[in-house]
Amino acid sequence: MTLPDPLSGPLSDPLSGPLSDPRAALTLSDDFPLLLGPVRIETRFTATELLIRVFPDEWSIDAFEPRPSTAEVTAVDAYWIAVWRAGGDPAAENAAWHELTGRIPAGRAGWLVQSRGPANPAEQPAGVQPGTTVLVVVTPRAGRGR
Repeated sequence: MTLPDPLSGPLSDPLSGPLSDPRAALTLSDDFPLLLGPVRIETRFTATELLIRVFPDEWSIDAFEPRPSTAEVTAVDAYWIAVWRAGGDPAAENAAWHELTGRIPAGRAGWLVQSRGPANPAEQPAGVQPGTTVLVVVTPRAGRGR
């Protein structure tokens, strides 16, 4: 059984009748701007029809602010303090990351962690016994002031 090709015959518009060129239905005026927004499309098949529902979707705005806000600086400093206090404990380091990403979106948090790291990363405590106090001193770095 061969199904007929719906595009092989003349196209028709339910409101205006047959169309010889589908582009003819798209006559837009330069008098008014046209903005196309994001949509979400859902489809359902019935026994004889294809049902289509179109919903407006969320706008995605990708903007990068190279200068961190005061809240971001405070959050990333708290992250590094928690990581150094963890003394190499993976569970505590993971908790510090989850605390940071709870305050700042993960992508931005990753960039902040890379751009605002400790001045002496080679001296990070590791293998510290539980209950040991780790003293962390936070100072502004040259060129990266608060």
